[in-house]
Amino acid sequence: MCSVSIFNTQNVPPWNQPRPDTFGQVNFPHPFLLPPALPQGVSGLDVSKGGDVRAMASVDYITGLSATYHLTALGNTTLYSSTVQSLGIAPIQV
Repeated sequence: MCSVSIFNTQNVPPWNQPRPDTFGQVNFPHPFLLPPALPQGVSGLDVSKGGDVRAMASVDYITGLSATYHLTALGNTTLYSSTVQSLGIAPIQV
């Protein structure tokens, strides 16, 4: 089983109150019996034009029901909003 999840930072916090680390919990559309593998990719960035673009996406606290997504601005990057997409892949059960 596979499931696509999307995390957008625009509301956590609002885009006009940027923070170096933005995170939020995403519930999977379909629960997994065990924590899934979550390959991810950044599909959108809104950053300030004054610095280099350096950002990191990560996921932790993965359960069969949800995961916590993080978007971190690095160096002199100001991150206003970002979108991360992931593909939840159910583990193989033998």
